[in-house]
Amino acid sequence: MTAFTDARPGQIFSFTGSEDSFEQLYGIPVTPIGMECEGLLALGHLADRHVLAVTHAYHRRVWGHRILPSRELDDLVHFGTQHAWILTTRDSGDPYEWAWEYEETSADTEHAQPATLINIEWLAHEDAAVQSECPACAKPSRSTNGAHGPGRTGWGRYHRCRGCGHQCPPRQPGPST
Repeated sequence: MTAFTDARPGQIFSFTGSEDSFEQLYGIPVTPIGMECEGLLALGHLADRHVLAVTHAYHRRVWGHRILPSRELDDLVHFGTQHAWILTTRDSGDPYEWAWEYEETSADTEHAQPATLINIEWLAHEDAAVQSECPACAKPSRSTNGAHGPGRTGWGRYHRCRGCGHQCPPRQPGPST
């Protein structure tokens, strides 16, 4: 089978997972898909625990986010994940197009490749931040959130305490001594 780097425009090829567009997350090749990276395409048919691990790792390593426990996260493996067989083709060479495209197909199609499609656009997440103490309840907090917070007219980063829900501006690093 032809590799992505050797494929001509419009030619079918197979991913190896070593292409530049793929991140290796726990040894699983993963790439974002969609206009606004609202999905992930992982090579192979992943088990449920691998879907969760890859999704968490992608948010943490690529975006610097932590996924919040929520009902949507519980539903991810049941409703937001699809095992598929795909055919990938090289784009036409138009600089305004994607480098490659895929279409879902059946398992018995020649050159079909197994993939797991993960819909991540609706998962609740927050920025991972340096731990600080909440001024309201004195519990440690690591979460920040881009939110319309107290004392501001626009959106900004705020620490949001998981214990009491209090929001405050994140601590600014002081001068070095």
